[in-house]
Amino acid sequence: MRVFVVYKSGTGFTKAYAEFIAADLNGALVPFKDRRRLKPDPDAVLIFGAPIKASALPGSRWFLRNRGRFKKAYAFAVGASPADSKDLPAFLEKQKRAGLDLFYMPGGFCWEKMSRTTRFILRNFFLPAVKKAEGEESEMYRTVSHSYSQVDKKFADPLIQAVKKEIASD
Repeated sequence: MRVFVVYKSGTGFTKAYAEFIAADLNGALVPFKDRRRLKPDPDAVLIFGAPIKASALPGSRWFLRNRGRFKKAYAFAVGASPADSKDLPAFLEKQKRAGLDLFYMPGGFCWEKMSRTTRFILRNFFLPAVKKAEGEESEMYRTVSHSYSQVDKKFADPLIQAVKKEIASD
């Protein structure tokens, strides 16, 4: 069974997970900008991944519109929060109600690869507001105040195993 891994990545964390997944499943890696070249295939598996931005998943509307054109479809979200973040269950439940049953993979935060506009907004508006409201010791402030990576293949394994199980049952 063919596997297509479509990913949208700004700073590289989602791309790293997409590469883990595609390599392990012998799948085709498809950057989101090239998604229109992907032809519907009722015998294939579609996997979509994107970073969480402002509590949303960019590209998710495309995934929701196209997932029915494949035998099975999975989605994963990559965020700056640790896998055990107290805010994560509420986010995942909200996405599930919207039709997205997501696998979550912690990514990180990379100031160096952000656009100047994003860095400006974060440094001058967001960080000071979080600092004032929650303090420098809050999880949110610590999460976005510096660059770091939590990327580890072990976080992709539950998705990889689910797809392997689907392929084996075919």
